[in-house]
Amino acid sequence: MRRIVLASHHQMADGLKDTLQFLSAMENVSAISAYIDETLIEDQIDKLFNEFDEEDEIFILTDMLGGSVNQKFFGRMNDHVHVICGMNLPLALTLALQPEGRLTAAQVADIVAEARNQLIYMNTYQQSENDDDE
Repeated sequence: MRRIVLASHHQMADGLKDTLQFLSAMENVSAISAYIDETLIEDQIDKLFNEFDEEDEIFILTDMLGGSVNQKFFGRMNDHVHVICGMNLPLALTLALQPEGRLTAAQVADIVAEARNQLIYMNTYQQSENDDDE
């Protein structure tokens, strides 16, 4: 089963989870909102991973590179537990809408690249590129 874990400082993960579930109806989404109370992030991660099956494919999307939230997942990475830093809605939605079955590293890299392409400074975005959408 594919699972998506959204992990952030404060409540960003909760908000993204709510929006992702609204747009995709995916139920296998979890959020870890760190540093809201006295609960250790390590305890939140352990509790969540205890709910997963060994066969689950898990995508952990974190908020920022070098941040403590991202670092806490390094020891969990393997061929079916993927950690992706710089979470955004296009990334989460694309992962949620992928057909069932394990994704290859190349497929995950392509999804990340496409999500990165969704970051656009609109003040300098060419109107002609946008005309095709109308």
